[in-house]
Amino acid sequence: FSPTPLDADLRNVAQSALAVSNFELVSVPVPQKEKGLEIGGLGEVAYTYLGDDAYWQHQLRVLAAYALYSGVGLKTTAGMGQCRWRR
Repeated sequence: FSPTPLDADLRNVAQSALAVSNFELVSVPVPQKEKGLEIGGLGEVAYTYLGDDAYWQHQLRVLAAYALYSGVGLKTTAGMGQCRWRR
């Protein structure tokens, strides 16, 4: 969605240099159209970048900010998969 692509190695950097530093999550049932329930998660997760490279830190921040617009996970069109980046 941008004329400037993210670095092709960003996935590898994220897998090797990001860590969950704190989380507070609960399971929440979400009603579906067919009267069923889908279990979702609600809460906050804090990630820490373990590296010290400003280039990769910037790339990760761009990706985190984009998550608000892209949605993550499953059933994003049904309102699930919403997230936002907070400092």
